[in-house]
Amino acid sequence: MVNAVLWTALSLAAAGVQGAMIPRAQKAPGSLSLADLVRDSYEVRGHMKQITDKIDPKVLPFAEARLKNLKQVNTLQEVLKEVQLDKQEEKKRDCFFLRNMMNPQGVKVSMDITAYADRPDHVNGGDQDESWEITQSVAKIDTERIGWSTDQSSEVGGSVSAGGSAGIGPFQASLEATVYGNTRAATGKNGEASNSGESKQDTKWTKPCPKKSTCRVVTWTYTRKISGTCLLVPIGDKTCLTPNEKGGNFSLATDFTYKDLSSAFFVQAVKQAKSGPQWQDLKMHDVSSIDSKFTSPCSFSYVLRLENGEPVRAQALISEPLPRDVPKAVGWRGEGAKKACKLATKGWWWQPGGWFLVPESDKGSGDWEQHDDWLEPAGRESKCPDDNNNKARRAPASAANDDAPPKENLKQPAKNKLVKVDIGFNEVPKLVKQLQETKNKGFVEAPKKA
Repeated sequence: MVNAVLWTALSLAAAGVQGAMIPRAQKAPGSLSLADLVRDSYEVRGHMKQITDKIDPKVLPFAEARLKNLKQVNTLQEVLKEVQLDKQEEKKRDCFFLRNMMNPQGVKVSMDITAYADRPDHVNGGDQDESWEITQSVAKIDTERIGWSTDQSSEVGGSVSAGGSAGIGPFQASLEATVYGNTRAATGKNGEASNSGESKQDTKWTKPCPKKSTCRVVTWTYTRKISGTCLLVPIGDKTCLTPNEKGGNFSLATDFTYKDLSSAFFVQAVKQAKSGPQWQDLKMHDVSSIDSKFTSPCSFSYVLRLENGEPVRAQALISEPLPRDVPKAVGWRGEGAKKACKLATKGWWWQPGGWFLVPESDKGSGDWEQHDDWLEPAGRESKCPDDNNNKARRAPASAANDDAPPKENLKQPAKNKLVKVDIGFNEVPKLVKQLQETKNKGFVEAPKKA
């Protein structure tokens, strides 16, 4: 139980700082969410690549808790009963701390967006474009899911939830900080005003809502996620322990003096100190020869912010044409899984799942597109009855003749090319400049609200 208590308490306490993926935002018409519509924009994907290229993936976040801050624990033996500290070491208890950190091996980094509709869907059914003037952007962040996330299935059978500090039984712990880049964020102080993390900002731009289209104004923010394997390492501050000697932070497994204390955190007793690589500011032990008792898959996610603490945002008018009138079904063409339903208008095809191919000659893209908001072809059930062997294809229009279904080519995922993301406000250039000039990795504490 010591293992589970220590790991759980530290991981739960870390959850309140920053991190964990945010669910994709509200749904647009059809099955695509607002985040999907934004993410599919080539321009937005280019912005995400710009950001990724400016952040060094070798620099990793960590959370630490000094032993002096362990609440309801007067001495270490209450947690680590096999460890007995003599009086001299007891005085030095403030020099020891625990660090929740990621093993650099196997780390994965990803980025996603959270989208919010500033202006609800509006149908422009007329024959003229409408001019929209946008004056405000609202970014919403789900602070309930920002923090460390750790899979503790091997220890306590569940995953952590967010919170500034948490406890199991009589034991409670709180972290001093999560450290990433040049930012040290205090535990439990993510700076958000509420659970929604709403942040408003004045903007001023004008864009057209195209004729015969559904339009909406969307603000989005960027979330970066770092995933890997976390381990809990006991660390000593050499300057604190030996004031007359120079030194920095070191894993206790690298110093045989603290073998009893360090052995409580490792699978095998530390019989011989073994130094390993330098992990940022820490002289690490040889992880290939000493296994930690406290390891777990973990992730750390945070909202990218400017130096003033406000989330990096962009805002756009997103438009998509109103649903087309769908021609009647004629019948299946092709064989087996390559079958497609031919429609009455030349060049039109349909497949299950709301997939349509509209030729360029009829103001289409000439490629398969998913339109869940379009009606099924009339007569589909009788002319193109359900067939378990037929699945939605993603193929270009390259039929040999008008009566043959398009050839198969699944190398590229289908995109809804008719959706237009017209960006009017964008703070990514500010962030890119900030990342070039600082080391904060976009990890900045949110401004404190009055």
